[in-house]
Amino acid sequence: MILRELEVANWTVLELSASLGLPRTTVVAALRRLKDNGLARVVAYDRDESVVGARSYLRPVYGLGAGADAKRPRPLSGAQKQRRYRDRKSAILRVRRHVRLGMFDQLMRSA
Repeated sequence: MILRELEVANWTVLELSASLGLPRTTVVAALRRLKDNGLARVVAYDRDESVVGARSYLRPVYGLGAGADAKRPRPLSGAQKQRRYRDRKSAILRVRRHVRLGMFDQLMRSA
């Protein structure tokens, strides 16, 4: 099942788990066996930012093929983390200000 999915596209563990309806631990174990046998490898890393305001995680993206795994990107620097925090905070404050002034509908139409 997992091999068929990897023939079509590259997937993260969470995407494969949702697509196949299997527990995440089952998918992780299967991918580990595929990697050990040279059938799958990490082709990239994806920064998961699906939850606004939450911590972002680097998730490996798996694909078919033998060879070396993709190099893991460096973690965000302190300045990059601070920039993301400030951008997130300013967006929250902007929405609160518009709600307080009764301009939320206007804000949503302009977005």
